[in-house]
Amino acid sequence: MKRLLFSTLMAISCFQLKAQTIFMTEYVEGDKNQHAIEIVNNSGAPIDISSLRICTYYNGGLTHSSPSFATLADDGVTNKIPHQGVFVFYFTGQDGFQDADATFPNAKKSQRAGISKGGSLGFNGNDAIELQYNNGSGWKRVDLFGKIGDNPDMQAWKVSGTKLTASNRALYRISSVKTGVVENPEVFDLAKEWALVNNEIPAAPINSLGQAGPPMK
Repeated sequence: MKRLLFSTLMAISCFQLKAQTIFMTEYVEGDKNQHAIEIVNNSGAPIDISSLRICTYYNGGLTHSSPSFATLADDGVTNKIPHQGVFVFYFTGQDGFQDADATFPNAKKSQRAGISKGGSLGFNGNDAIELQYNNGSGWKRVDLFGKIGDNPDMQAWKVSGTKLTASNRALYRISSVKTGVVENPEVFDLAKEWALVNNEIPAAPINSLGQAGPPMK
């Protein structure tokens, strides 16, 4: 019985470790509906694109909107994200990105960009964004941007005294972050895990997703 319990706990622990290494690496909140989220898979094995979904909690809400799903990469064939590969959900509806905007020069050919036409990518700078993963036993949170239930002042999370804000910005996960956020934080500290690439300020409108690719080194 002890051995069975130990094996069960080890299996749960291994799943949690694997899941936490699937996380968001880039965030784009651009003009109108120019929104995108990049995900990296560092779990050690390929994962199905369909096993991921993005949920948005609007304006401090405690219930997320309809999730965004994708099943294939933009080549219409690839359905798995390789280990150390990236996958990008980007909104292509009205006032969103055009497919031609998604050049992703920093991503290798095997790290295909994905297309999401789901409305739940219509987030603003004050909305919490949750990445969920399903290994066959149900959807579980593997990463979180923002704080669920919190609606920050001035319609965006900001860092006081700096130009870092979640509104009209492209933000990049800093390279020291290796796992996702699985617990809803007491306070969301934007500067703790996110930064402007090369200290630049890509204010909206963001005409291209050209910076998308692996995390900053």
